[in-house]
Amino acid sequence: MTPAGWIKQLKAAIASKLGSNTGPASDSEVGSDPAPAGGKPTITPASGDVHAEALKQMSTAITWLIGALAAVAAAMIAGSQLSSIGRLSWDDDRSRLLLAVISIAVAIGLILVSIGLLYRVQAPTNTDFNRLRKLAAGTRRHGVAAEVRRQVEDDSTLHRGTGSLASLMTEFNTVRSEFHELKNKEYAEEKQAVGGGDDTARTAAVARRKQLAAYREVVGSRMTEYRTALLRVAQLDKYLRTRKRYRFASWTVIVLSIAAALAFVAFAWAANPADKPKDATAPRLVAAHLTLTDEGRKGLEQRLGKTCAAAAATDGGVSVVALSSSDAGIEVVIVPSTECPQPKRVVVSASDGDVVADAAAVSTASPR
Repeated sequence: MTPAGWIKQLKAAIASKLGSNTGPASDSEVGSDPAPAGGKPTITPASGDVHAEALKQMSTAITWLIGALAAVAAAMIAGSQLSSIGRLSWDDDRSRLLLAVISIAVAIGLILVSIGLLYRVQAPTNTDFNRLRKLAAGTRRHGVAAEVRRQVEDDSTLHRGTGSLASLMTEFNTVRSEFHELKNKEYAEEKQAVGGGDDTARTAAVARRKQLAAYREVVGSRMTEYRTALLRVAQLDKYLRTRKRYRFASWTVIVLSIAAALAFVAFAWAANPADKPKDATAPRLVAAHLTLTDEGRKGLEQRLGKTCAAAAATDGGVSVVALSSSDAGIEVVIVPSTECPQPKRVVVSASDGDVVADAAAVSTASPR
């Protein structure tokens, strides 16, 4: 084979190898390093998340809670009779008016805060390498960070034999640096293989490049394993943080909803005072005279007595006190006298006779 043909085949092999790799690694997000040689699949943040279904269920529950809270708030506001405030007077009902305004403002404000909190809790939560470094360096024994470190230490599929999150991060950084160092060396050998020099030097460069590629594949496989573990740790951290936010938001919304309901109750009480009783009119005891007709005398004779009824049937009649008037007639009390020794209470209809008021009238109302 001529040197030109050999170089052409070598360039094609190099291009094929380089085409299976990606660019340099980024340190900004878990899973951003290039895939190693050998075509082994890597896990991306969008796949392999064992907590995805739980996060979806929590998000759905929060969404329904927002809708239910908004519907209940609308129903409460519609049934609170805001127009009732117009019946309150600043002079006579100042305390109720102030309570009504403050309570309805507090109720609506608490509902809006609850809806905003539920909406905010659905904001995406991500875990990058900076977050993982803080988790690994943390020393607190409680909280999400401590729970993540504990679960990593208890699960070998997460720490991959390193024993802890801090050790896993250290091993990953070491392997990643080694991986890129091998890539740089391999690149130098590739340049030497296609460069000038005799066939012996180029052949040696190709052999060294192949050896470096084999090393890089082994290191890349371990790097992928560590990166997959870190991705699972990031997913675990995201799940625990999201669950904590959802639980906090749920309990907070429950408390705020109870407070809003109490505020609505206070508004309903303040805006709907009891009807003020009308000033009772003192009954008037009107002094009068009762004059009975023959029909009235006969009808009331048994009730008044024969002598009293006969006296009432005369032109002068008998003295009475008129109590009230109705469709049935005028209710009167007979004033005791010689002819009528007992104070009898009777209702005198129009057919029974006439009740004529005297010039003076007596009222039971207290003097003012």
